[in-house]
Amino acid sequence: LIIAMTNFLKRSISMYSESYFSLWRCLFGLYLLYYSLAILPYLTTLYSNKGIYLSYEFLPFFPNLLMLSDSVYVVYALGALSVVLSLCILLGWRRNWCALLLWFVLTTFYGRNLFTENPALPFIGLLLLLLVIIPSGERWSLDRRRKKDSDVWVMPHLAYFGALFVLGASYSLSGFDKLQALGWQRGDAMAHLYTLPIAYEHFLGELLRAQPMWLVKAETWAVAYSMLLSFPLLLIPQTRKYMWLILTFMFCFALVVFDLTEVALGMLLFHFFLFDPEWISTKENRKPIVLWYDTNCKLCTAYVNEIKLQDESAITTFKSIYDYPDGKHDETPNTIIVEQDGKILRQSEAVIAHLKALGGVLGFLAMFMSLVPRAVRDSIYDFVGRHRYRWFGKIDTSSQEKK
Repeated sequence: LIIAMTNFLKRSISMYSESYFSLWRCLFGLYLLYYSLAILPYLTTLYSNKGIYLSYEFLPFFPNLLMLSDSVYVVYALGALSVVLSLCILLGWRRNWCALLLWFVLTTFYGRNLFTENPALPFIGLLLLLLVIIPSGERWSLDRRRKKDSDVWVMPHLAYFGALFVLGASYSLSGFDKLQALGWQRGDAMAHLYTLPIAYEHFLGELLRAQPMWLVKAETWAVAYSMLLSFPLLLIPQTRKYMWLILTFMFCFALVVFDLTEVALGMLLFHFFLFDPEWISTKENRKPIVLWYDTNCKLCTAYVNEIKLQDESAITTFKSIYDYPDGKHDETPNTIIVEQDGKILRQSEAVIAHLKALGGVLGFLAMFMSLVPRAVRDSIYDFVGRHRYRWFGKIDTSSQEKK
């Protein structure tokens, strides 16, 4: 039964995108860096022997370094170390070891003062432990230089489904706990939340506090029962993305309505770790596309090589722009050309059309790029195009032909 369940879960997720994980790691590193810098001014008060709270009873079995010495200098040394380790995770340098050390440092602080607890910290700790077992050397990391080109990066199923299991179980337990309280049973709990001091005093907050009680009850019960049903609905492949979307929306809503920035951002990063790029894929609608590019340009060639790794369906045919049939391009063409369904696209429009055709995270990126006015996009594109050889280098085609 265990083997059958494992195989079922493995089939319920597509290949986890290496590029998406790299992007997520950078965002997570930024969050860790922000958190580490934010607590620096308060280290003496919160964690040193000159602070307001002196106890190690919260995590009695954890080998807390501050039990040996909790002087101001030791506390600030650990704080500075957390900043450095966060930066290393952001850059992807020795990520596995840095994640383990940062988990130990943050747990040391966490066990020193229970008043610094927030609901997102245990999930951040779990993400750090998952970074220990996830293979390093992903794209856009300094560890990539130590990997061979033939090495294939794969997300361990244990990491993904372990996080999914913990998130679903946590939400379901929280939903069950909420429904034991009278406020959630009556349906007026959200009305009380909107009046808390942490609720922002802006237009949306005033609108939420003025809404009719029947709508407040609908919101309250929707939140409680959505959380209660999270565990089964996150495990079922057909309902996973919809449940993920509901839970993610809840924390986006909390980020806008309540002053819970650290908590909401931490939980959203946990949610984004579980995001499957195939949820926004357009594989069924993908049509063949021809991309003409400057084969002498190192930047263009790097883009093409990266896209080849993402284009699993091989819908793109790559050709040299010097062979383009209209013969209108000089020796230094400053644009790529995309042909699809008889349409000819150039500059930023060509890039956006190509990313949309590939779908997934790249299609999501194309959607945001299209929000920028075309004149602005093309101006940036032309500026980079004019300086691409100077900034990124030029491929020596003559030496390649001799070889």
